[in-house]
Amino acid sequence: MTEEQGGEKPVPKLTIRLVGFQPGASQDELALALGRLYKGRSQEEIRKALARVPFTLSRSVTEEQARRIRGFLETKGAVLEITYQAVLKAQAFPVEEKGELQELKAPGALSPVGKPIIWAKERRSKPRVHPGLPLEPMGLKEILARALVLLRENLVLFFLLMLLPNLISFLLARLLGGAEGMGFSPASFGSPEIVVLAMGVLIFVVLFIWTEGALIYAVSEIHLGHEAGLRGSLGAVLPKLGALLSTILLVWFLIFLGVLCFVIPGFIFLLRWLMADKVVVLEGLRGTQAMRRSRELMRFRFGAGFWSRPWARVCLLGCGVGLVCLGMYLVFLIPGWILSYLFPGALSSYLGEGLELLAETLTAAYGSIALVIYYYDIRVRKENFDHRSMAEHV
Repeated sequence: MTEEQGGEKPVPKLTIRLVGFQPGASQDELALALGRLYKGRSQEEIRKALARVPFTLSRSVTEEQARRIRGFLETKGAVLEITYQAVLKAQAFPVEEKGELQELKAPGALSPVGKPIIWAKERRSKPRVHPGLPLEPMGLKEILARALVLLRENLVLFFLLMLLPNLISFLLARLLGGAEGMGFSPASFGSPEIVVLAMGVLIFVVLFIWTEGALIYAVSEIHLGHEAGLRGSLGAVLPKLGALLSTILLVWFLIFLGVLCFVIPGFIFLLRWLMADKVVVLEGLRGTQAMRRSRELMRFRFGAGFWSRPWARVCLLGCGVGLVCLGMYLVFLIPGWILSYLFPGALSSYLGEGLELLAETLTAAYGSIALVIYYYDIRVRKENFDHRSMAEHV
């Protein structure tokens, strides 16, 4: 009997909270929708609960139930927050066998949250400009889609952030290419040229790491419902720039050593410390502490299958990001190729290089955003990461 009772593996549960309303949403329509899910609750009780948002809809639903409830209520104007609760002892609510959503029956009272959600900008007396984005377990397709939506809706911000280091890299590459075209080689450079080149590389490295941290900060601000700007994002990360530089440079150095040791160790180190920069910005750790924390996160398994292994999952994500980035590249490069073919000359060549710079900037931004969202997904599944946890370091 004991073996039969303990043979089944507990199913991870999630908590769903209603934290706000979409612009133009009808509370009457939302109340009717909630009445379909909570048949033991009267419309009067539901309307009273809506008047004291945020409140908890359920503390014990499966991922599939959470997806269905989210898909249903968001079309009615609800803004939901879904958090991963690992394995809870509370019993799951009974589910109907029939019905459009396999609706939950009488999950008990719609329990209000004791305190309102603490948003970072409310602590800093800054208003939220939108309800924010939910932090919930996501599939790889959802991560890729959300990264694309974030890039599209905040195109100017992310483009300008990634343009700074990419422009330096572009100019350095063109400088070296022009020198080789004139018959010079880097080995023949004198002291002034070497100093200029070294300064350029140093500026690129600092700007690249700084803007990566600013991008992580900006993505987090957007998830919290705050307004993210170029100056504010760069300024917010400036106090952590020293920790970011020391951590990322150490990671790069060890990855380089790993590549020298037959490549495979370098790939392992890359996967192990992929989240180090996110840990520095969002958790306040630095150096070897951030690297150990990144390793801990990257060892988290999403399930029992082969593709639930962390290295396999992140490789799949990388392939998806690569395909999207390839599409972006082609959108910009094909017009440049056509112009160079139809109108050969210096002008079309410069225009093609400019389009290439745009493509490199946008693809770099997209890949970085996807990795930040992937970091959220790991912590949501592993540690019940929510907006309050994010706000502590943003």
